[in-house]
Amino acid sequence: MDMDLQMKTLRRSFLKLGSNYDVEYMENLQKGFEEYLESYEDTSDKKMENTVHLLKALINYIKTDHIPSSYEFLSPVAHNLEFCKNVGYLKLKANYNKSLSIASISICKDYKQAFCIVENLHKIFESYPIDGELQDKTLATAYINFADRLLYAKAFEEHSEEELTEITKLFNRFADKGKALCEKLDKLNWFAILLVKESLFKDS
Repeated sequence: MDMDLQMKTLRRSFLKLGSNYDVEYMENLQKGFEEYLESYEDTSDKKMENTVHLLKALINYIKTDHIPSSYEFLSPVAHNLEFCKNVGYLKLKANYNKSLSIASISICKDYKQAFCIVENLHKIFESYPIDGELQDKTLATAYINFADRLLYAKAFEEHSEEELTEITKLFNRFADKGKALCEKLDKLNWFAILLVKESLFKDS
């Protein structure tokens, strides 16, 4: 398999992850990306390297349910993609970087960093709107991941009363937006995921 085809195959495999992360699948995918990097140079914006870091972070998060240790793997991606500094990495021509950013939302350093990514998505879609269904799917996935990060923030992190109020308002706002998009897209499994997170958020 030539370099370009191998790269495209690996990227497509990563994009199939969506919001449902299977550890065995991700570990095999991580191995594939690492083998690629042993033989070929990375892209100029470090797409392959970023994917390896992100996969390590996601795998650690699923195994430990611990964001601080998971974010240690993710931090190079945050640096490479300049989270919260600009929206350039999310332009339409950089769909893969957009997917990397969305997948990282649930394991960001804190809920504020995650919120920056969501807001940057909104900004880029205002300037570069894409096909309606694809845009809706992209935002729905981002909202599901953001709800997960807000749930973790409320359940496991210490915050001031003001921050807890903000976390609750953000959760309610984006859970509602996410459910509306899931209904519109007829994604009942995604809708169910948000309902579970909503129940856990209220009980946490």
